[in-house]
Amino acid sequence: MKRVLLCIVLTSSPITFADYYVIGQITGPVCRGIGIELCETHNVDAVEGKDGKLFAVNNRFNKVDEYRNGKCWIKTKVKSFGLFNFAANAAVAHQFYEKQGGELKKIDVDSISFKCVER
Repeated sequence: MKRVLLCIVLTSSPITFADYYVIGQITGPVCRGIGIELCETHNVDAVEGKDGKLFAVNNRFNKVDEYRNGKCWIKTKVKSFGLFNFAANAAVAHQFYEKQGGELKKIDVDSISFKCVER
């Protein structure tokens, strides 16, 4: 009886895992200002790994913060004031880079976005 019940549960439960594939350029906002921020969109061409080496940004993500109308968003920082949030961002935030004039320059983005397909 337990096996029959287990088979029914496993075959009737919708267990799905989605992957999100990048289509085109990954971008992120670089903002300046306190209170009122002015933001510009920059291309994201590389990310710094934990070992300090630079890598191309993934072209597949198994989780995104938002998916809507063929576009994905991933938050890379906590966006609020406070000592805890500052420390959390410093500890886990990734460093992103943009290619400018043949060199990679560090950019400070709060999120990344890209056209994507869900599979």
